[in-house]
Parts: sequence; C-alpha cells; structure tokens
Amino acid sequence: MNPWYEVPLEDYESHMAQASVGQATMLADEFEHAVRVSRPRSVAVLGCAGGNGFERAASADVQRLVGIDINQSYLTRAAERFTAEFPTLELQCLDLGGTMPSMAPVDLVYGGLVFEYLDVRIALGNIRGLSRPGSRLVAVLQQPSASFGALSPTRFATLDELATIFTYVDADDFVDVASAYRFQELNRRVVSLASGKAFSVVTLVANPA
Repeated sequence: MNPWYEVPLEDYESHMAQASVGQATMLADEFEHAVRVSRPRSVAVLGCAGGNGFERAASADVQRLVGIDINQSYLTRAAERFTAEFPTLELQCLDLGGTMPSMAPVDLVYGGLVFEYLDVRIALGNIRGLSRPGSRLVAVLQQPSASFGALSPTRFATLDELATIFTYVDADDFVDVASAYRFQELNRRVVSLASGKAFSVVTLVANPA
C-alpha cells in the first residue's frame, strides 16, 4: 500500500511547518508566485493535501481550482477549508501514476514536491491531458544533498515510510521527459531554505500538438 494513505494530515502539515523543515511556507510562496506571474483563471494543484497555498490562489481571483491527491481524507479537509473560497473547487482523489479520467484543462498546473513520489513519465503524460496549449506547468523538485536526507527528521514518525518511495528528480531529466509531451522549458531557478536544503523550480509551457 502507498504510504501516503497512512500519513495523518495533521502529522504531514505539522512536519512541513516545523521551523527546521520550513517547506510548507516555501511551497505556498512558490504557488503564489506562479499564480501571480501567469495570472490563470483555472489552476490544478498536484498532491494538494489539505490545501496548502489555496488561500493565495483565492486572493488572486482564480475562478476554478482543481486539487488532486491520492488521500481522500486530505481532500475532505481541503473541502471543509476552501469550498466557499472559489467559484469552482474540484477535488479529485486520483493517483497521478495511474489512469486519469478526462477533465477540462487548466491554465496552470502546479506540482510542489510531488514528482519525487511518482513515475515522472506517466505523471507528465497525465498532466498533458490537463494542459491546454499555452498553459504552464511549474514543478518544485528537491535537490540531492550530501548533508541532508530525503525527508527532514522531525518527531512525526508516521512520515518515515515515505522515504521508501521517494526518488530525487533531476531537473534536466525532468525537462527532457517533459519535452516528449510537448512541454518546453521557460525558466528555472533554485530556492534555498534556511536549513540548507535546495529546490529547483522549473517552469514549462505546453506547446500545441
């Protein structure tokens, strides 16, 4: 069974918000940046959990937000928090590494620290179905480090099993695979946290067929 089914949302959110981790704020900041730059009317958030960063999209006048996660309990909490914040909020319990149903495409797809838990080729094929020509895909990818493990240590032991399915995704390899699905790199930058962990933020555009 995928260990994401076993991680309580409270543990995940508390882990990500720990000062020693600091990734919840970083991911929300990067989501807000992507929304402010591309000014989308519709957005899909991959691995949305309980809706981290959704409030940033609501304040930017996003009209349709699609949240995708493998854990239904996360989506239930996201619905409780944010249903009233968007004209259209679609929460889909889906495995991005499996078969995806047909959905109306969006202007922006955001995936923060989600590709590390997926078969990138399958996931990008599914994402292409969510992307109309000219839409953007923003991926936040954790960089490997000799000083840090895949998951920052905290007291939340329920997250330990996630390390068994975590794989670093090289940004160059990610762009190469994405090109097979007609995504073209627009820009790339590195974000570093106070802890010393670094992340590649890769922005791509979906080209016409």
